[in-house]
Amino acid sequence: MDTRALISIGVEFWGGIICLMAGLLITLQKRKNVIDRDIRRLLLLSAFLLFNDSLAYGFRGGVTPLVYYGVRISNALVFATNYLLIIAFVKYLYDLLQTGKKTEKLLCNSCCLLSILTTIILVISQSTGWLYYFDEQNLYHRGSLFLISQVVPFIALVILLYLLITNRDNLKKKTFFAACSYVVFPVVGTLIQVLFYGFPWQNLATVCAILFINQMRSMELQNELEFSQKQVEESDEILACAGYGIWTITFHGEDRTRMKGNEKLLEVLGIEDKNISPEDLYDYWTSRLEPGALENLGVSVGQMLEGKTPEDTYAWNHPTKGTIYIRSGGAAFPTMDNRLILRGFLGEITEIVLQEKKYKEDLENAVLEAQMANAAKSSFLARMSHDIRTPLNGIIGVIEMNERHADDLKLLQENRTKAKIAANHLLSLINDVLDMSKLEDGTVELAHEAFDLRKQHGEILTVMELRAMEKNVEIENCSELNQVDYPYVFGSPLHVRQIFVNIIGNAIKYNKPGGKVSCWCREELIDETHVLQKVFVKDTGIGMSREYLEHLFEPFSQEHSDARSIYEGTGLGMAIVKALVEKMGGTIEVESTLGEGSFFTVSIPFEIAEEKDVVKEEVVEPEEDLVKGTKILLAEDNLLNLEIATAILEDSGAIVTSAENGEEALAAFSEHPEGTFDIILMDVMMPKMNGLDATRAIRGLDRPDAKTIPIFAMTANAFAEDVQSCMEAGMNEHIAKPLDVGVLMSTITRYRKKKG
Repeated sequence: MDTRALISIGVEFWGGIICLMAGLLITLQKRKNVIDRDIRRLLLLSAFLLFNDSLAYGFRGGVTPLVYYGVRISNALVFATNYLLIIAFVKYLYDLLQTGKKTEKLLCNSCCLLSILTTIILVISQSTGWLYYFDEQNLYHRGSLFLISQVVPFIALVILLYLLITNRDNLKKKTFFAACSYVVFPVVGTLIQVLFYGFPWQNLATVCAILFINQMRSMELQNELEFSQKQVEESDEILACAGYGIWTITFHGEDRTRMKGNEKLLEVLGIEDKNISPEDLYDYWTSRLEPGALENLGVSVGQMLEGKTPEDTYAWNHPTKGTIYIRSGGAAFPTMDNRLILRGFLGEITEIVLQEKKYKEDLENAVLEAQMANAAKSSFLARMSHDIRTPLNGIIGVIEMNERHADDLKLLQENRTKAKIAANHLLSLINDVLDMSKLEDGTVELAHEAFDLRKQHGEILTVMELRAMEKNVEIENCSELNQVDYPYVFGSPLHVRQIFVNIIGNAIKYNKPGGKVSCWCREELIDETHVLQKVFVKDTGIGMSREYLEHLFEPFSQEHSDARSIYEGTGLGMAIVKALVEKMGGTIEVESTLGEGSFFTVSIPFEIAEEKDVVKEEVVEPEEDLVKGTKILLAEDNLLNLEIATAILEDSGAIVTSAENGEEALAAFSEHPEGTFDIILMDVMMPKMNGLDATRAIRGLDRPDAKTIPIFAMTANAFAEDVQSCMEAGMNEHIAKPLDVGVLMSTITRYRKKKG
């Protein structure tokens, strides 16, 4: 055996050992991905190739039967392994490219087919000597078709090189060059071996390429590992900054479960011992879980092992804070030894959970309140249906009676009085509903005008004393209401009146026959310009239960809420009172005992005024002589209201010109010469042009009387802000509907006197 053969045997043997060790290393590392399995297959085939080729060199030249068969078998295995390597590399490349194109799949299949055909020729060559043969001395010689064994793999490698180049953008640079080495190295080795026969250049080049591929793959995995570790460190840092600790749990069969955590996790769990063992950390964490939490976490662990990433919120017993709430999530990761570890985050979210609970409770309370409000409104509608129908029934009834007894003048007079009482009651019901609606949507505007509290209280008491006499109730000790040091204040007198009429009115309405109502007041100076007036109202009425006091100021509430109750009303009075008092910056308090009576305390701050600030209202009695002959332009879109107002005015001797909307009123005034009309009565809500716009248009006309003619709003828009809107539009007076004939005639008389 010559020196070249010995060198070949040694190089191939140790090359095979290296390939075998590399393949075994991949196996021990249990790298189960497709690419690593393909590389391991290439390495093991390469080892098999080199071992067989070294045996072939060792058997050459002998003539014993063992040597004879050994050299033939080893040579056949060398050629066959070469073709298997091509097929294995095709599989590696196909998995690497992850291509789904039909053309590329066809090329890969063509490479495999060429290798299979060459293998068939190899089998036939064992008897024909086409690829190689052995002489009588058992020496190896190339056959007449030897080039086929070299050209076919060459063609296959060229196809593979084409696939690599056309898909280079889909591969990492190192992976691309490593894969190309398998194509280039064997081609170069084949050319050298053809030219310089006797040394296994082709096999060694193939093995070097595969080892190079394995090395590049190892470097790639190392880079990926380092990159992953860096990402994990960055993620851990971000989670730590967000208040989350990192935990890792490992299971060791029958041994105790281990849990590791970073400093932030120990901080969240209140652990001061930084050297706590993994076993003790796991036991400490699980021992402080609230009942039921561990079972739920066990379900989450099962989900992690299935590849999911669940998250949990659970209660945990902190050593110093007591019960806290923790948010935790994680996933399962494989280790190098093919075990699974659990890794995730953990952080305290007690504040968030408590806020969510409070929000949920508030939402439930809001729903409950809404349901109660709906129930109250339903009850209110039921009462209102009764209360509205009652006066309407009276009005319709007396009209029917008047039609049947048209000649009975005494009965007609009595019925007119009854109808008026019923109509006023109906009006009060409607006013309450409208007032509450305005207060609820925040559109009530308080006035800021000077008025006399003593006069205000006196007027209220005058009205209330009449109502008390009807109910057989005595009003006593109320003279103190007029004994105040600061009688002149700025405020909203209309709403102040509404507050005390409601409170004293209720004290009368819910009193007993022969009962008493007492009223008095006290003043407290807030500063040099403000005074706090406290008004006290005490009654000996039926009182209220402690349970109902909590709902006294809720809209639509009445302790006696049955529609057939002897106590009429909407259940809005006290809600209106409280809303108005609070809007004025005041307070209202109530004490009551069921069956004994109630005690109200109303405190309202006022800005102090002087007597000169109070505008003295001139009380003018209607004078028919002044109304008679007054030329009035009446704008009213409702024909019935127009007819009624015209009849009332004409009965008093006025001369009426009617208009059915704002446009007609403007046209009538514009088309008639100056002095045609003395007064304009203007409805507000009208089609085509409303009363406000019509007033502005009249005031804007270029004629002297347009600026001076009195314009009275005669409208059902009766709120304070409606009055303000009318004044801003240029009107002089506001007369609310339903029309009070006395107020209308007094207002006309006053302006006629001014004109002289």
